[in-house]
Amino acid sequence: MYRIKLAAAVTQYLHLLHLAATVQRDPSAVARLEAQNLPTTNIVVSARQMHNDSRNFFTQMELESTMASNQVWARRLKEAREAKGLSQKQLGIDAGLDPSVASTRINRYEKGVHRADYPIIQKVAQVLDVPVAYLYADYDALANIILIFSRANAEQKTYLLELAIKLKNKN
Repeated sequence: MYRIKLAAAVTQYLHLLHLAATVQRDPSAVARLEAQNLPTTNIVVSARQMHNDSRNFFTQMELESTMASNQVWARRLKEAREAKGLSQKQLGIDAGLDPSVASTRINRYEKGVHRADYPIIQKVAQVLDVPVAYLYADYDALANIILIFSRANAEQKTYLLELAIKLKNKN
């Protein structure tokens, strides 16, 4: 979701820069832009301000995106660990972390301070008996659907997929 917002912000930023450059090069462009119902008031100022603030703006967006993603991942990790009845240390050891740092590392992951690399995430998910996708699901309902599907047998998966297709086709 945040990647979409970031992409939209980048697109808007580039569009404003293009409009500002157009207006600066060709003052008659204002009339053409107004004829297209495009906002011309403060285009140059907005573009310059966005350019000056772009580093902070995009860094903040990336930080918010990473934080939100880390928070979802951290919460799901803790929920799955607790549901499995494992301590942080035991989960870390079972996932292949050094026993001397296992508890601390899992604690840092659960607090969202650090994020594991993908091979560790795969091992953690395997130990917790959850799909990696579950750990990243933005919504609780989606996380539950992922778990239900992953734990279903082949016949149940076929039925769930057919049901999903029917629901999709109703819209």
